[in-house]
Amino acid sequence: MVSVRVSAIGRLSKPPLPEIAAGSRTSLEVARRGTRAVVFDGRGALPAHVFDRAQLLQGNMIAGPAIIEEAASMTVIGPEDTVEVNAFGHLVMRLGVRP
Repeated sequence: MVSVRVSAIGRLSKPPLPEIAAGSRTSLEVARRGTRAVVFDGRGALPAHVFDRAQLLQGNMIAGPAIIEEAASMTVIGPEDTVEVNAFGHLVMRLGVRP
């Protein structure tokens, strides 16, 4: 035999999505990397907290101005915006909404 092909049809259940560890809205000290001055349009330079995304936990909430850094990118949170980390590690940003 040189080649064999097989096709199959069936139902598979979806695999569960992995959830990250739970934290609280204020347990951010482990993820904090310091502060940096960031220039926002119309506001000038403001001090912004810098966070390591890999260290953020489910339920963490960050109010801007802030920066979330990771290996390939960063997320800038404006002065009037907030970000909450959901159960799957996604950053849910709310523009113009402060806690």
